[in-house]
Amino acid sequence: MKPYKSVGDIGNIYKDGDEYTAEVYQEYDDDGKTMFQVYRFPLEQKSLYKGKIIPYGFHKQSDLPHAIGQYTEWYSDDLASVASSTGTTAAKLAKALCSTNIMDRFNAYYDIGSYHGFENLDGYPLTMTEMELERRGRPTMRRLRTSRYGYTRPGYHKRHRQG
Repeated sequence: MKPYKSVGDIGNIYKDGDEYTAEVYQEYDDDGKTMFQVYRFPLEQKSLYKGKIIPYGFHKQSDLPHAIGQYTEWYSDDLASVASSTGTTAAKLAKALCSTNIMDRFNAYYDIGSYHGFENLDGYPLTMTEMELERRGRPTMRRLRTSRYGYTRPGYHKRHRQG
């Protein structure tokens, strides 16, 4: 599947109908080989209810078996801590989670994942090499270097070959 929107070397956003999914890459070293953890999670639009983040569309108590306040998201109580760690306010972070703008929601979820760990957004991340990520649409360092300088330095790939 081709990415709906690239978010630089951080990840991609995919669109399937009305649903958006984020893919975030975290690089790590595995015995001298560069590997990536790929975290995938839905960029669901949320709602605000009495200062708490709840799933979008939970506005009518008559439609729900429990009180609306029982449907708060797991990160709702920590928004102030997440916001202060990223240099924003809890109100701006909540507004971004409730936004129709997909980039606002991506940035809000990225901040939550950066603070709590992306494992809390995707408990089963994929493990990939840089070449596997390139096939998924992520610009590799080689492509970024080529586009930045208009060429790849002679002999670079021979000296920096993975594997």
